[in-house]
Amino acid sequence: MKAFKGCINPECKAYKKIHYKKDDQFCLKCGTSLSYVCAECWKPMENGDEKYCISCSAEKEQKKAENWDNVKKVGGGAVAAAGAAIVAVPKLIKDSDNLAKNAKKAADAAAVVIKLVKK
Repeated sequence: MKAFKGCINPECKAYKKIHYKKDDQFCLKCGTSLSYVCAECWKPMENGDEKYCISCSAEKEQKKAENWDNVKKVGGGAVAAAGAAIVAVPKLIKDSDNLAKNAKKAADAAAVVIKLVKK
């Protein structure tokens, strides 16, 4: 997205609030001539080619790089956790099979005890 025009008069009600079109020349509130402004800090820019000034775009790139570093760190931890889960799930399945067999044996034993008690 390209830059937009804005009023650069700090005392104006439209300052940092109204985004003017490319064709507009003057502020509707105070009459000051409009200029292309940075979308982040509202600093006047020379042309409307970029949305952010040099300092804001550098700051955004730095934050983007930091976010990617954090994602890589968290992603590495998630991959390690997923690997541990992949190892643990088959063991749980194997244990659950043994648990089911033992539960069936216990139920059969309980049935035999109940039959003996009834006699």
